[in-house]
Amino acid sequence: MGSLEFCEAVQPLIERLQSSAKIGFMDDVTLSGDLVTIEKDIITIIESSPDTGLHLNTSKCELIMEDFTPAEGLATRISSE
Repeated sequence: MGSLEFCEAVQPLIERLQSSAKIGFMDDVTLSGDLVTIEKDIITIIESSPDTGLHLNTSKCELIMEDFTPAEGLATRISSE
């Protein structure tokens, strides 16, 4: 998939996300906001895979909390989707 095709596939998905900040650049997506909303957005990304043909590579995902505290249980819930 070329860059333009990727952008066309991911843009409608990014527009549906509810995080307060959502940035897509090439094959990276950055989300910012409260933890519950980000978790819902990540699940939306995972569940949209059959429609977009895109798959979230959870081994490359990072979750960085504003105060650098761990987000207990989030990675486990997401990786089991």
